[in-house]
Amino acid sequence: MPHSLFRTRPRITAAGHLAGFVGASFLIDRLWRATALATPTGRSALDAAVGVALPVRPEGLTESALALVRGAILPATLEELFFRGLVFEGVRRLKGDTTALLVSAGLFGLAHPGLAHSAAAGLLGLYLGILRLHWGLALPIAAHALNNALALRFGPAGTSGENLRENALTDPWLWLALGLVGSSIAALRQEMRSKTRAL
Repeated sequence: MPHSLFRTRPRITAAGHLAGFVGASFLIDRLWRATALATPTGRSALDAAVGVALPVRPEGLTESALALVRGAILPATLEELFFRGLVFEGVRRLKGDTTALLVSAGLFGLAHPGLAHSAAAGLLGLYLGILRLHWGLALPIAAHALNNALALRFGPAGTSGENLRENALTDPWLWLALGLVGSSIAALRQEMRSKTRAL
């Protein structure tokens, strides 16, 4: 029994990191919507000004499958191969882990349109970079694709910023997201300590 548990533990931890990343994305999105940076539709003021369109939810199985590949899996894979693969590894060889994390996250943020979206992507890029550092490239790709798929499926919440501010303390999704992020960060800290001790 302990032997099989030992084998499944990395999978459980990886699933926790996936949930933690999605939770972090949810928290950043909620914070963004609760501030003056978001319009009533949930877009940043800059996104609205330049006419960035809200995603349209697909209808039907074929359209949903194509949208999942086109809007979630493919962009996540290509972005992670570039930012956490090519950029991260190139900078890491020249300047080390910390610089690789910051540069790949910064460029990832700049690649997303709109000031608020760019800042949010930069923060999430740091999270993905830490996952890349400790877990390799597969986990950031999976986390990014899952996050995109959920955003595609559920789209922007129509909740107003004022409503979010008033109900923040009683929102169970907010507390769940905080718990998932906290658990993932605690696990990552433990992994970092274990690697440091091993050296």
